[in-house]
Amino acid sequence: MSAIGRTAQGLYLDGIQYAGNVEANVIESFRPLNGEPIYIGTAGSTPAYFGTPPTPTSLQAEWNYKFTLDRDGGAQPFAPSKFPAKAQALAANPTDSPFAVIPVAVPSDAVGMSFEFQFEGADAESYMTMGIGEENYFTMEARYFEDGEWSNSTVIDIAEYAGQEIEIFVGLNGAGDTGKVNVRGIQFYSPPPPQLSLAITGTDLTVSWPLSAFDWTLETSPDLGSSSWEPETDPPEDADYFHTMTFDISTQDKAFFRLRK
Repeated sequence: MSAIGRTAQGLYLDGIQYAGNVEANVIESFRPLNGEPIYIGTAGSTPAYFGTPPTPTSLQAEWNYKFTLDRDGGAQPFAPSKFPAKAQALAANPTDSPFAVIPVAVPSDAVGMSFEFQFEGADAESYMTMGIGEENYFTMEARYFEDGEWSNSTVIDIAEYAGQEIEIFVGLNGAGDTGKVNVRGIQFYSPPPPQLSLAITGTDLTVSWPLSAFDWTLETSPDLGSSSWEPETDPPEDADYFHTMTFDISTQDKAFFRLRK
């Protein structure tokens, strides 16, 4: 584990803006292979490359970003002009509460995110906050957790930020002047693509897909040409957690259907 950075007043380090005592690290762990590994025989060809073709018992390396907010002796003062106003607005008292602002690119199909956190030596009144932009999404007090124990946040709804660059804010607040909070394992959740089902009864073709398929549009085409797809403008019928549409195919030799987002 090697330190990427340690705080200094008003610095911008590796894309992260912060105030107070902040330390960032890259941690490495190993897990069993999941599925078939990609191997093209060159270093750096995958996030965890293999120098030789792997055996079924190989472990795959993972790298995870971890950072620590440390109240030991109080945070260091900082120049407000160096930090975004949104971060200052979320900090309870930015002159003595360490915080970090992390720029993140949200996957285009993400609907939720979560992270792991851990309190170390924090008094019962200390609490951590996590927000996006100017919104506070998660607050938790140290009193509810065992010291040094890693815990998971709730799954936070971030569908409105899908495909965008955001700034995640994390702060450690409270009346005490000691204690740390560690954060790692920031991850996003993307639902699987919805399944389109077709059923034929006589000359009627019924097409159905889940109600949970937000922002997906049914398109039809007489062939598989890329320019021949047209969205269906008629609203579907909704029942039993599914959208359904029925088509008369008595005069058609073939028809194709797809969902597009």
